[in-house]
Amino acid sequence: MSGNRDERIRERAHAIWDREGKPEGAAQRHWQQAEGEIEKEDSAPKKAAAKKPAAKKPVATSASAKAKKTGADAAPAKRSKDTKKPSKA
Repeated sequence: MSGNRDERIRERAHAIWDREGKPEGAAQRHWQQAEGEIEKEDSAPKKAAAKKPAAKKPVATSASAKAKKTGADAAPAKRSKDTKKPSKA
């Protein structure tokens, strides 16, 4: 497992070096910074994934869904503007 951690630190140190413009003579500082960042990540509580809120259920808007939700005595749903009224003959 330590080999994997060292690889992560090496990759992070390289990214820091690259981000800073590839300065010479900063390898030890980059390694220490990367090591600290990885340590912080590894010791952070894993609660972040568990704290995600559950997906909300879609809200029912159809007349039949409202009737199921509120009971048979619910008011009838209004017609949408797209629904054509029956023509009077």
